[in-house]
Amino acid sequence: MATTTKNLTDAQISKLRTEAGQHGDYEQVAICDLALTGAFDRDDYTVLSRVQADRISEMSRDDAYAAIASAINDAAAQA
Repeated sequence: MATTTKNLTDAQISKLRTEAGQHGDYEQVAICDLALTGAFDRDDYTVLSRVQADRISEMSRDDAYAAIASAINDAAAQA
């Protein structure tokens, strides 16, 4: 069953956040944090490039959910 913004859980987001952090994907970590907390403070993510930080700061929480669902589905398709 595909993951959607409707069936995405905090546990899935937290798992993706942990895995992204282990692989140095700090952009994905920030997107997960946006989904979990509803906020993005670029000062907390100095490892991001300006382009990455700009992109995430323009995202809504719903955009973050969509990006996470897509990442989970992409990973499942590759497995």
